[in-house]
Amino acid sequence: MSSSLEDPVVRSTRREVVAVLSITAIALTYTVYTCYRLGFDSKSELKFVKLFAGVAFPEWVFWGIVLPWLASFVVGAIFAFYVMEDADLGEELADDDDVFAAAQAAESGEGEKHVG
Repeated sequence: MSSSLEDPVVRSTRREVVAVLSITAIALTYTVYTCYRLGFDSKSELKFVKLFAGVAFPEWVFWGIVLPWLASFVVGAIFAFYVMEDADLGEELADDDDVFAAAQAAESGEGEKHVG
C-alpha cells in the first residue's frame, strides 16, 4: 500500500509504536548489559551508591535498574506530552447512524420491539 493512500492516523500510530518499542529495546539492552557487568561479571566487592541520608542502592541496582527506569519515564513523558498528537477521527455518528451500537442493542434485546 502506498503511503499516499494510507490513513494519516495509521501512519502516526505506526510511527509512535516504533518510537515506544525503540525506547523499550534500548532500555532493556542497557539494563541487561549493565546489570550483568556490574552485578555478575564484577570480581570486586559490592559497592553502594548513596543518594542521601539512609538511602543507598547496590551499584548494579542503581545504574542498571533505577537510572534506566527514571530515564525511560522522562523520555516517555516528553514523548507523550510533546511528540504524540491527537488525530481527527472524523465526525461522531449520531445514535441512529451508529451501526455498532444498533447491533449491540439488537443482541441484548433492547432494540425496537415490533408488535404484529
